[in-house]
Amino acid sequence: MQSIRTTLSAHGGPVGRNDLHAAARARRWRGARGFSIVELLVVVGVIAVLAALLLPALGGVQRRGRKMTETANLRQIGTAWTLYANAHDDAALPGFLPPNVQGGSNPNAWRVTYRYENRDPIPPAIAAPWTWRLAPYFGYESRLVAGYLPHDGIEDRLFAWNDTIIDAAYGDGEGIYDTDTARPVTIAEQPAFGYNGYYLGGWYRMTTVPGQPLQIPRPRYSNVFTVPVPNDPDPVPGPIGVVARTISQVRGTHLIVFCSSTQVPHASSGSRFYVRFPDDRPGAHLVTPRFLGTSEIWRQSEATEATGPTAVQALAAPPDLTNCVVPIGRHTGQAATIRVDGSIELSLPGALDDQRNWVNGATRPGVATHTNG
Repeated sequence: MQSIRTTLSAHGGPVGRNDLHAAARARRWRGARGFSIVELLVVVGVIAVLAALLLPALGGVQRRGRKMTETANLRQIGTAWTLYANAHDDAALPGFLPPNVQGGSNPNAWRVTYRYENRDPIPPAIAAPWTWRLAPYFGYESRLVAGYLPHDGIEDRLFAWNDTIIDAAYGDGEGIYDTDTARPVTIAEQPAFGYNGYYLGGWYRMTTVPGQPLQIPRPRYSNVFTVPVPNDPDPVPGPIGVVARTISQVRGTHLIVFCSSTQVPHASSGSRFYVRFPDDRPGAHLVTPRFLGTSEIWRQSEATEATGPTAVQALAAPPDLTNCVVPIGRHTGQAATIRVDGSIELSLPGALDDQRNWVNGATRPGVATHTNG
């Protein structure tokens, strides 16, 4: 007897083969359908929320990484500063040597010539700041002093040809960078770190001295007096030595040697303040304390909702400069400093207004240390 398998529909009737295939296709379609519009919007919203949460954290990691690179560069600059002293009988690297101090018709001039890596002489005006004088001791590696510039990682070593930086490792030694950020004057005057050159090594100038027929090189502030303070319980009479020309003359190990800095326009009214600087803002070869002589150069602004706690006011230009120089906190808002003992510290600009951080032998924190000289 032949058995017959019969499939009944929901209405009680038999179902044909075509109907079975149609039902299978319907089941497969229902199992493989895509997201609905609502589901897609939910997924996109979740991704946006996660991105909003994660991107600031990732940005913070990147900034901290760049800050670590900056402090590593600063440490190598500090090591080069120590090597310079070791090679020059304990002499502190001069902060600034104008051309008439390096040489000229005056027989009292130093008679020195500084050279690029390829032994070409450096023009005296370019060799006046500390940067090129120290370059032989940090191997002419531009990233140490120009790491904030966009071409970092491309140009590694420096030497000059017709006042243009050449990267010997690029284009078989024929790659010439002639942009403003790659010229020797930029390396000289806009390094990432400013030198505490008024008080370490000295900012030299040709000076007339009584009894001397010709001018002689002397650092600014080499013969100054303590600024009197009313009711000072411990006045320091007579001249004070605030310029350390040798490492052994430095009193204590806390003195700042280099600090990340920049030049900015100033306003004597105190109305010009700066909240945050771009990370690639040009540096300055000099950095100063809050008070230079009796002049207040910069100060931390009052914290307000508009300025925030790290705003810096630019008040005056140091002698021989047209702009104010202030500490700059690249990447994280903290200024990077290296001390005489080689220690690295990260500080908000307002934390650097203690004169004892800057001036050799200073005893008072927030007031002028000495007279103008």
